Amino acid sequence: MPKEQYFAEQSPDEFEEQRLRLLESLRDSDTTRRMEEFGVGPGWNCLEVGAGSGSIALWLAERVGFTGRVVAADINPRFLERIQLSNLDIRRHDVCEQDFEPEAYHLVHCRGLLMHLPTPEEVLNRMAKAVRPGGWIFVEEPDFGSFGSVDPTYPGAADFDRSNRVVFHFAQTSGSMQSYFARRLPGLVKRLGFENFGYTGTVRVSLGRDDLLARFWSLTARTPGPRELLIAAGVQTREQLDHVLNMYDDDSFEFVEPVTFAAWARRP
Repeated sequence: MPKEQYFAEQSPDEFEEQRLRLLESLRDSDTTRRMEEFGVGPGWNCLEVGAGSGSIALWLAERVGFTGRVVAADINPRFLERIQLSNLDIRRHDVCEQDFEPEAYHLVHCRGLLMHLPTPEEVLNRMAKAVRPGGWIFVEEPDFGSFGSVDPTYPGAADFDRSNRVVFHFAQTSGSMQSYFARRLPGLVKRLGFENFGYTGTVRVSLGRDDLLARFWSLTARTPGPRELLIAAGVQTREQLDHVLNMYDDDSFEFVEPVTFAAWARRP
């Protein structure tokens, strides 16, 4: 991801890796279930774009075996370079500037990547060109339009919702994150002209501070760079941001997460 775009680029490694591990725990089962339906198996060549801390790349490497190959691409592969597998290649790659090998992969996948990029449509098309005939493109992105409290009458819920709306709107208008891009994803993938097109939208509800979802969003809200940027820009006060953090730590507070849109299609 371009350094000027990804909101957690300046986070300490230990902090960001912990956040990514929580995200993997939340999302990996949905991602790999869909990949199993595609038939990922021995001999496949796969491309994981924006590979993060590498859980999906590792899963793919195990599935494709020694006759297959997985490329894990990221502009900052700080959590990938420690991985050493004979069938897994780690690649430092800027998806906004660099192409991939044309028609080379049985599967091209990314998750939570395009919303951080200034030209997501161009990057999606770049990824599509890397899919070989008969291969799959598979993209997953969150849309923040659904994010909010379950019960608007809960004490502090209105302030929680108002604060998050302001933050997501600021991210959208400032270009730091495309908060509502994911709802366009099904249409964009369909218009690639591939076959076997499909999509889903899934959403979870957090049921208190010990819930995995609450732990992930609590940590995300504590990401140092964006928090200080919001305060410096006058978008939110420190007290308003602290209120959101306190709600995540409330045993009985429930909230709805962003809808995760997933879309896929197969090149003829």
